[in-house]
Amino acid sequence: MANPKTYHRPPTLSAALELAGHPDTLALAGGAATFGTFDVPYATVIDLQAVPELRQIESQGDGWHIGAACSLQQVVELPGLPDALRQSLTRAVPLNLRNGTTVGESLLQPARFPDWITVLLAHDVAVHHWTQPEDEALYAITEALLEPAACDLRQGIIGSVTIPALEAGEALGTAVVARTPADAPIVSAAVFVRLDAVGRVETVFPAVYGATAAPFAIVSLPLLGQPFEMDTIQHAVQQMTGLNPISDSLGSAGYRAEMVRVLVRRALLDCREQLN
Repeated sequence: MANPKTYHRPPTLSAALELAGHPDTLALAGGAATFGTFDVPYATVIDLQAVPELRQIESQGDGWHIGAACSLQQVVELPGLPDALRQSLTRAVPLNLRNGTTVGESLLQPARFPDWITVLLAHDVAVHHWTQPEDEALYAITEALLEPAACDLRQGIIGSVTIPALEAGEALGTAVVARTPADAPIVSAAVFVRLDAVGRVETVFPAVYGATAAPFAIVSLPLLGQPFEMDTIQHAVQQMTGLNPISDSLGSAGYRAEMVRVLVRRALLDCREQLN
């Protein structure tokens, strides 16, 4: 496999997009997750760290708009960030990697940050993507990462992500099983829950890692319209569909299928504790 032979550091978004349109080119800021691998199969690298639009963070009442060239450590330090998102970056990602990896790079290297990506999927984060300066597209992260035909993030430039704030009646819960408390997950789960005015489940969105043939997936959980109580949670978890794990050196398919039910239940109970 080839390694990069040409390097550019454009000062503007338009210049970066013009360069990124060439074949065999990778555009990113940071690089700790990407260049730590043995081979990088691109001839040219576009360094985006000098593009001002990609380094901005806007914190508003409805959430955070985070430029793709901002580091993961900057995300960790955001005031008011939901605990599930902060923990997804601090549990198993060391500080030096958080400092050297950017938000955009993490979306290009999802397997390196499974806790973080699982929570982003559950929280329905939006991804802003440019192919031309006047042509910004907005994708749900489920499209951007789970539907390659809808969006190829390696073409063009990732501009930013928008993380919604949690409103009243909403919660985001997570659970992980790993070989050690600070190790990469074997299976992880994250669930977003929204309750209506009488305490019934209006929205439930579970994302999982390590529980299907693909690394990440959204699974079906029959909780809509149900009271958010212990017995309905337990029943819904037993009826959960969409699981199709594979066996590997870290766990058999049967182990993974059982663990994802345990972890989704724990994530739901995490949400219930937050809402109570």
